[in-house]
Amino acid sequence: MADPQAPGSVPSRVMVDGNGYSDAILRTMRQPLVVLDAALNVVLANPAFYATFRVEPAETVGRKIYHLGNGQWNIAALRDLLEDILPRDGQVEGYRVLHVFETIGNRIMVLNARRMQREDQADRILLAIDDITRQERALWELEGLKEFAEKIVEASRDAVLILGWDLRVKSANRKFYDLFGVDPVSTEGQLIYDLGNGQWDMPQLRELLENVLLTASELDDFVVEHFFEGIGQRTMVLNARRIDHIEFILLAIEDATESRRAAALLRETTLRESFLLALSDGLRTQRTAADIAAHALRMLREHLDLDRTFLAETRGTQLPAAILGESSGHVVPPFPTSLDPAEFPVAFRKASEGMYIVQNVATAAALGERDRESLARIALGSFIVAPLQRAGVGMIGALVVGSAGPRSWSEAEAALVAECAERIWAAIERARAEAALRASDERYAALFDTIDQGFCVVEVREREGRLDYRVVEANPAFYVKTGFTSEVFGRWMREVAPDLEEHWYVVYGRVAMTGVAARFEEGSAALGRWFDVYAFRFGAPEESRVAILFNDISDRKRQEDALRESEERFRRFGDASRDVLWIRDAGSMQWQYLTRAYEDIYGIDRAQAVTGNDYRDWLGLVMPQDRPVATRALRRVRAGEHATFEFRVKRHRDGAVRWLRNSEFPITDERGRVTSIGGIGHDLTELRETELRLKTLMEGIPQLVWRARSGGLWTWASPQWVAFTGLSSDASAGLGWLEALHPDDRAGAVTFWTEAEETGKLEMEARICRVADGEYYWFQWRATPVRDEAGQILEWLGTSTDVNELRRMQERQQVMVAELQHRTRNLIAVVRSIAQQTMKASEGLDSFRHAFGDRLAALSRVQGLLSQANDTQITIGALLHSELDALGAGEAGGRIVIRGPEVALRNSVVQTLALAFHELATNARKYGALSMPDGRLEVVWQVGEDARGRSRLDLLWAETALSRGEEDRGNGRDSGYGRELIERALPYSLGAETSYELSRAGVRCRIALPLTEKAG
Repeated sequence: MADPQAPGSVPSRVMVDGNGYSDAILRTMRQPLVVLDAALNVVLANPAFYATFRVEPAETVGRKIYHLGNGQWNIAALRDLLEDILPRDGQVEGYRVLHVFETIGNRIMVLNARRMQREDQADRILLAIDDITRQERALWELEGLKEFAEKIVEASRDAVLILGWDLRVKSANRKFYDLFGVDPVSTEGQLIYDLGNGQWDMPQLRELLENVLLTASELDDFVVEHFFEGIGQRTMVLNARRIDHIEFILLAIEDATESRRAAALLRETTLRESFLLALSDGLRTQRTAADIAAHALRMLREHLDLDRTFLAETRGTQLPAAILGESSGHVVPPFPTSLDPAEFPVAFRKASEGMYIVQNVATAAALGERDRESLARIALGSFIVAPLQRAGVGMIGALVVGSAGPRSWSEAEAALVAECAERIWAAIERARAEAALRASDERYAALFDTIDQGFCVVEVREREGRLDYRVVEANPAFYVKTGFTSEVFGRWMREVAPDLEEHWYVVYGRVAMTGVAARFEEGSAALGRWFDVYAFRFGAPEESRVAILFNDISDRKRQEDALRESEERFRRFGDASRDVLWIRDAGSMQWQYLTRAYEDIYGIDRAQAVTGNDYRDWLGLVMPQDRPVATRALRRVRAGEHATFEFRVKRHRDGAVRWLRNSEFPITDERGRVTSIGGIGHDLTELRETELRLKTLMEGIPQLVWRARSGGLWTWASPQWVAFTGLSSDASAGLGWLEALHPDDRAGAVTFWTEAEETGKLEMEARICRVADGEYYWFQWRATPVRDEAGQILEWLGTSTDVNELRRMQERQQVMVAELQHRTRNLIAVVRSIAQQTMKASEGLDSFRHAFGDRLAALSRVQGLLSQANDTQITIGALLHSELDALGAGEAGGRIVIRGPEVALRNSVVQTLALAFHELATNARKYGALSMPDGRLEVVWQVGEDARGRSRLDLLWAETALSRGEEDRGNGRDSGYGRELIERALPYSLGAETSYELSRAGVRCRIALPLTEKAG
C-alpha cells in the first residue's frame, strides 16, 4: 500500500502545495478528519480517521465518500449535510448522526463541516468527525444508575433522607413523607433541624450528624427515642452513609417502635408461659383444694413481687366469702378466714361485673370510705380482682392480688392474674371431683357388698379337655343365693360341685369366648334353686372372665307352678260344672273361654260354637221373643254393670226348649276399662234336680257356700265356711257373717246386698279373716236368687271363692296381657302402614321386597334395642333415631326435626324410655304427624339443671298440622298404654316430670328426666 504522505503522492503534493503547517495540525489531531473536494471525493484523511473506522488510505483517498467501506458511508443524514446544508450555509457544527458501521458497529457521530474557498485553487470541504458513542453510553448508564438508585430509595421500607453537607434536605422517599405526615414542599431545601416545627432538633441527631459522621463515613443502628408531633412516642433506628464524592449524606430511618414492642412482648410472653407451665406442673402434685390454693398463691406472689394474694369462694353477694387460701409477705397483717360483702360494698359489686383493677386505693374515685377502711385492714393499697364466672350462676369465686402501696398494673399482669384464676380454680374443682370420686367408689363398694342380687366374676378355662370355671370375686349375696360357702372362692367348680349341671359351663364358656352377653332363667337340681341370670364378658378377652348378676327366683317359679295348677283346677272345675261358664271379648263378643256344659245345654259342640261369628250364632239359638232381653243385658255388662236374666233357647241337637238363667259380669283392666265379659248360664228346666246337684256341689266344692234371705240375712253356712272363719253356722246367721269380713269391707257388703235386691244378682269381692292365721284373704262373692213361679225371690244361694292368689296373679297377668296385646296391635299396625306406604312408593315387586325388608329390619332393630337396653350405654339421639327409622320416618324428609346434644343414658333408664318413644312414634305413625302428608314432628332436647342443681334432660315431642278430625285424632292417643306409660310409669320408675297434651293443634309431650340416679 502506498504511503499517502510519501513524496510524489497526490496527498503529499496537495498538502505541500497547500500549507505544511496545516498538514502538521491535521496529522496530530486525535479527532477523525477528512478533506473532500467539490465532488465529495476524499482528498485527504488523518490517521485518527483510519484508526477509528479501520480502513486503509488506498481504499479511501480519491474515492467518493459515499462509496467508502462497501458503501457504509452512504448515510442519508450525511447526504443532507454535504449536499443541502453545507452548500447553503457554508459550515455546519454539531450535526448528530447515528449509524451502524460494518466494521465497528453502532456509532453516534457529531459532524462539523466547513467549505473552504480559495482564489487560486479548487474549493475544499473539511469534515471533522467526533465519535461520542462511548460518552453517550456512559451518560445513559449514569442516568440508569441514577434512576435505579432513586427506585431503590423510593422502594425502601424505611424512611430515607438525602442531605447535603450543609444538612439541608435534598430529597426524601415516600415512606418518609407518609411516616411523618409531611410533604416535599415543606421538606426539601429545609435544614433537617427545622423540619416539623423543629421536632427534629434532637441532641442525639446533632451528635450523629455533626460529630460522629465527621470521623466515620457510615453509622449503623443508632437508636433515638423521641416524641414526634402527630405520631407520638417512637423508637427510631438510624443508619447513615456519607457519600464524599457528591457531598451527600444518606440517612435511613427505621421505625422500630412496634418491632421492639413485639420483642418486649415476646420476652414477657415467654416469661409468662414459663411461669404458667411451672404453675401447672406444681398444681398437678397437689391433692387437696387447700394445698392447691396455698401452692399457687405463693408462686404467683413471688413471680409478680406482690405483698398479698388470696383466693375467695363466694356463696352469693349477701353471704360471707370463704377464704380458700392466702399468701402474704412479712409486712402485712394476718388474714381473716372470710370476707363480708358488706365491708367491701363497691369492690364486691365491681368484681361481680368483671375484672376490677385499682392502682391506688387512696385516690380511686369509685371506692367509698367503707371500702378504703376495710382494704387498709388487710393491707391492700392497690389490687387486681379476677372474678370466676359460671354461666347461669354468676360469680363463684375470685382471685385477688395486691400490694401494700400504690402500683401501676400492666395489661400483661392483669391477663396473667386472670389466667391463673382459671387454672387454679380448675385444679381445685379437679381435686374436689377426685375426692368426690374416691368417696363415690367407697359408697359403690359398700353398695356392692349390700345389694340383694348375687354377683360374682368367674374365670373360665379349659381343663383336661372340658370347660371349667372358678369364682375370683363375689359379693355376700352370692353365697346366700347359691348356698355355697366361702370355701368355693378360687377353686375350680367341677371339684367343688361335681354334680353341677353341664349347661352352666357351656353358657359361661360361650360368653367368655364370643363376648356376647346372655340373659336366661335356669334351674339347678344340684343346688335346688332357680335363677334369673345375666352374664357378660368382664375385662379383656384374653382374661377369659365373665361377670354374673343373678337372682334366686325359686319362690316365683313355685308361685308360677301354683298358678298353673290353680288355672288347671279352675279349668277342671269349669268343665265339671253343669252350668255354662264363659268369658267373652267385650269388643268383638267372641268366646274366649267356654265350658263343656255348653254342649249339653245348647246341644252344639264347643269347637263348632267358637268358630265364625259365634255371638251371632249364639243369639240365633235364643228364642226370638227373648232376644231383646239378652241383648239389653249384654249392653249393660259392656257398660260395666252386672246382669242376671232368664231366657229360652232352642237346643240345636233335638230342638228342645230349655229355660236358662245367665249371670254376667264385666272384667276390667287396671284402668277400669271393660275388656272381657264373664258369665254363668244355669239350666232352670230341671230345677229340683239342679237344686239337688247344687246341694251336693255346695258340700264338695272348695268355695265357701251359704244361703240367705233378702237383706243378706244368712240362714245356713257350709262346713267350708265354718272351717275357714271359725264362725259356726249359727254364729253366722242373720248379719253375724259380717264379723268375718275385714272392717273396711263390711259397709260395702251391706251396700251390695241392698243393690242385689234391685238387680237380682250379687257379685262382689271382700276380704275374709282365716281363723288359722288371723290373715285376711280376698274372696269373690256370688249369689243367685231362687224365685217362685211368680218371680218372687225365695232365697239366695251364694258362694265365696278364694281369689286372693288368683287376684294377684290375674292383676299381673292382665298387665302383661294388656301390654302384649297393645304392643302386638301397634306392631301389626306399623307393619301394615309400612307395607302400604312402601307399596305406594315402589315401582315393582323387587323394589317393594327390598324396601319392605329394610324397614322390617329397622323395626326388628328397635325391638332388639328394647330387649338389650341394659347391655349397652345408649345416647338419646340414637334411641330416637332407632325408633323413628324403624317406622320409615326417613320418607318424611324435612317434616321431621331431631335436634339436641348427644347425651348418654343410664342403662336403667333406656328400657322404659325406649318404650315411651316407641309408643309416641307408633301413635304418630298410626294417628299423628307421620300418618298424614302435612304433619310435622319436632323432637328437641337440651341438658339443664333442676331446682336442686342436678343434671336433667328436658325433651319436647311436638306434632303439628294434624289434618284429621277430632274423632280420628283422639282414637288411641287420649288414653291407652302409651299415655299411661308416659304419665305414670316414667314419673314412678325414673323420677321424671311429664306432661301430655292432645288438642286440635297436635300433640305436645314434655319429659324432664334426671340424668343421675334417684336418691335412695
